[in-house]
Amino acid sequence: KQYVALNPDGITQQQWKAAEEHLREALQVAIDNPRGKQIQGQPQKQNKNKQKQQKKGKKQKTQGSRPGDDKTIQTLSAASAAQNLAVFLKSLAMTEDPPNPQRMAKAKELYKQVEHVRGQLLPFDHPDLYATKYSLAELLEAMGEQDEANVLRQEIIDTYDPPSSSETEKAEEEDKEEEPLGRVVVVEKTVASKS
Repeated sequence: KQYVALNPDGITQQQWKAAEEHLREALQVAIDNPRGKQIQGQPQKQNKNKQKQQKKGKKQKTQGSRPGDDKTIQTLSAASAAQNLAVFLKSLAMTEDPPNPQRMAKAKELYKQVEHVRGQLLPFDHPDLYATKYSLAELLEAMGEQDEANVLRQEIIDTYDPPSSSETEKAEEEDKEEEPLGRVVVVEKTVASKS
């Protein structure tokens, strides 16, 4: 099963690799520089050597590791970066024939971590949490894990409460009332003194 929206023939291997490296680096930056909400009781861990290397402006690479492999996802910022990488890995895996099981497994691992962080830091009905669950369910189905995919889909159905049509109409009316009614603002050009 391939994604119709992707044109894998129009993307070179070098472009796929560059995109993956960029997304891995973005995830590693989000992990190394935590900001925003963080899971309680799990302080950000960095070893002393890594901190020294960062202070010197050098990148430390463990043999065989790539940026984004150190996945200590604890913040919403890192969760967003991990979600982006997971979507990419899932898309790349699905464009290959047959789909690449290692990439799909890595995407699954990332989605699970993102779901864990977002589940702890966001309300149960937050759109970002729904997006993660939906994407994970889509991946699980592609991996042949239909039962687990259906559990996630049922969670979405059980918790999703879209606004009623009357609430939507009321919000649209309020938006119309708040729109400015053709105000004209005149800005005059002035000459600055040369003193």
